[in-house]
Amino acid sequence: MTRQLSRRDFIRVAALLSGAGVGGLLAACAPAPTPVPPTQAPAPAAPPPTPPPKIEPTPAAKPAAATGAQPTGEFVFTAHNKIETYDKWTDEFFATKYPTLKVRYDVTPGLSEYITKLQAQIAAGDAIDFMLNHESRAQSLGFRGMLRPLDDFRTAKPFYVPESELFTTPLPLLSWQGKVYAWPNTFASYGLYYNKTLFDKGKVSYPTDSWTWEDLGEAAQKLTSDTNGDGKPDVWGWVYWTDPGWMPGWYPTLRAYGTDHFDKDQTRSLINEPGGVACFQFMQDMWCKRKAVPPPAVLGQLGGDYAMFKQGIGAMSLIYSGAHADVMKASKDKFEWGIAHVPQGPAGRFMRVGGSSWSIPKTVRLPEVAWDLLRHLVSDVPTVASMAAAGHAVAHFPSYDKHTAPTGEIGQYVGESWKKVFAEGARKYGAAVNYSRIGVEYSPVVGAEMAFLADCSRTPKQVADTIAGKANTLLAEAK
Repeated sequence: MTRQLSRRDFIRVAALLSGAGVGGLLAACAPAPTPVPPTQAPAPAAPPPTPPPKIEPTPAAKPAAATGAQPTGEFVFTAHNKIETYDKWTDEFFATKYPTLKVRYDVTPGLSEYITKLQAQIAAGDAIDFMLNHESRAQSLGFRGMLRPLDDFRTAKPFYVPESELFTTPLPLLSWQGKVYAWPNTFASYGLYYNKTLFDKGKVSYPTDSWTWEDLGEAAQKLTSDTNGDGKPDVWGWVYWTDPGWMPGWYPTLRAYGTDHFDKDQTRSLINEPGGVACFQFMQDMWCKRKAVPPPAVLGQLGGDYAMFKQGIGAMSLIYSGAHADVMKASKDKFEWGIAHVPQGPAGRFMRVGGSSWSIPKTVRLPEVAWDLLRHLVSDVPTVASMAAAGHAVAHFPSYDKHTAPTGEIGQYVGESWKKVFAEGARKYGAAVNYSRIGVEYSPVVGAEMAFLADCSRTPKQVADTIAGKANTLLAEAK
């Protein structure tokens, strides 16, 4: 759901540390990026594959009344990373409620690779009972008829808690023609982390609630410096956008400058309207004019934006809500740090929220069991409280607020600012990325073009116009 801590950086850390018992801290909401070669810029993403034919959806089977007979055989659970199978809690669920079923986890690393494989499996009629989905693909898969609508299940067997306690902001973007095809399983959000020590050395004022993106740009330029005299920056004011094709990374900026990817009816792209061009201009200026953020290749060579912030060589970054313990450990006796709101723009303040979700594929063999697992992982309070205590940004607000928030020494250090940004702010300013019904094809289109923005070889207007043209063609074809 991975993914920035960058959440995608976080998932790699989790994989390394899971043997030490802290892997559960870092559930991903986006795929781990392909490592960038040290001496070259990231290659443009390949053109999107020809989509499989749209499958006409079948009516969702209404949950059957319990007969007392236990289902047997295999329950197939697919995902693009192991962490977000939540296997500890999933295994406990089956051991308690369905002991005669054997869970088979089918994990295909990489979101794009996973979705490509999944579509082929569903088109071939392979039985898949439960799947980890993502906001960038969910509506598209629902539009294509590859998923079961969740509405009948939700009515017949409601969640264990009122839906007002659940994270539902992305639901319109996980739906198609009034039917819900995916349910959020994480409340992933990103706030502005800043290195107080670097700000103090540079005699730059800390971020305030009134900061704009332009304020951030000016501060980042002042904070970028060459401390060893070799003619190259070794401290950067802004460390972010390791992968410019990852749209959640710049969605708050896009919305703050006054536009979105698509209009509300999904009839046309808005990315080349003035707000989109202004967003791209700000980003390119940060790379090419202010030179306040490393090019993606350099960021990759240095370990990524999150790693650079933890090393104390990045003054500011947008970082995942669950990163506080990791940042505290890395900064100990090295630098002081704080958390602030994401900057605002002409259209206001927007904070990216969302990430992974659960879906029931069209080819499900055990739909009632699949729904039972979904509502358990989302709303069974003892379960989600345990998940939150392990560091997962669960989609149940009371458990998130109580168990994910920093406590003890970290709570004293940044507890109030964490609450202000990641609890109160995420609810007030949260916005889920609008990928639309063409999300499967749109994401690689954007990734390919953003590489030209980052290397400064095309103007912001050229990049925006190209993305809009390709998106409009995809929309026209997706009828």
